[in-house]
Amino acid sequence: MRQDEMIEILERYRSELEGILARFKRTRDGLYIELKDHGRFRELVLELRDLFNDAFVDGHRHSNPLTAAYNDSVSNFYGSPSYRGVEDVKGCSGLSARSRSAQPSSAEGRDINGAEPE
Repeated sequence: MRQDEMIEILERYRSELEGILARFKRTRDGLYIELKDHGRFRELVLELRDLFNDAFVDGHRHSNPLTAAYNDSVSNFYGSPSYRGVEDVKGCSGLSARSRSAQPSSAEGRDINGAEPE
């Protein structure tokens, strides 16, 4: 997979996380994730974790903070993701996309590990 493709994939995840954030509901008791988004948020985190671990040479450098952000997000009385937690996960995916685009190997035609195509 080329780096420009990876960045596009990460941006799609980031966009989906922004949608989840936009659907949080405010009540007099607090701010809560939509019920339909709870499971999808967990799926997104697992997909991102696997993507980082499988596709990046330094995958754990990205997946460990992502996993920690998810675990922190559900460490509350209700066990549901917090707004801040979803923001943190979104930040992890955005940081990974920015770090990929800033690397010199992000030039056209190189894969995510910087190798020239065969």
